[in-house]
Amino acid sequence: MLRRDRPAQVGEPASGSASARAEPARARVEGRVLTGDGKAAPGVTVVAQPAGVEGRTGDDGRFGLEVEEGTPLRLEAHHSDLGFGVAEVRAPVAGVQLRLQPRSGLAVTVVSGGRPVPGAEVTIRQPGADAGVFHADRTTDEAGRLRFLGLPGGPLEVEAVLPATGARGTASWEGSDGGVAPLRVILP
Repeated sequence: MLRRDRPAQVGEPASGSASARAEPARARVEGRVLTGDGKAAPGVTVVAQPAGVEGRTGDDGRFGLEVEEGTPLRLEAHHSDLGFGVAEVRAPVAGVQLRLQPRSGLAVTVVSGGRPVPGAEVTIRQPGADAGVFHADRTTDEAGRLRFLGLPGGPLEVEAVLPATGARGTASWEGSDGGVAPLRVILP
């Protein structure tokens, strides 16, 4: 941010003008997401925090993001069936590897009026300032089920939304490493 202690001179931009602010230099962050056994993980979302930039891996598990140069980042990769991976980097960087590990898991069942709800979108959030957000890679199946792996331990908020109607339900869960716990989310 520019700061001026004197008035702008003729031909000199004022401190609030667009021309006085330089655009930050952009840099690439490139890498690959791998499964726990070292195979390429296609279709995985990779998020760079705190920048909030995200992308998806290609068929070969490779991703590329563009962020502000010199920014320290926490790269997070999550796939509902494969798990979660994380790396701390500074942009620019190439050759980053994120290996997905199962950690803790959740078997979500979405119901309404006692019946399963197929097609619901499920999102899991960590509370707090450095909150992680985990989006499902697909919607609930015909039995209203969806499995998440790679979730962190601790308190989590689970939200299910049925896009066709806008019906929304939430549930809280305390994650712990090493298992897959059942959780029911009820839509009105």
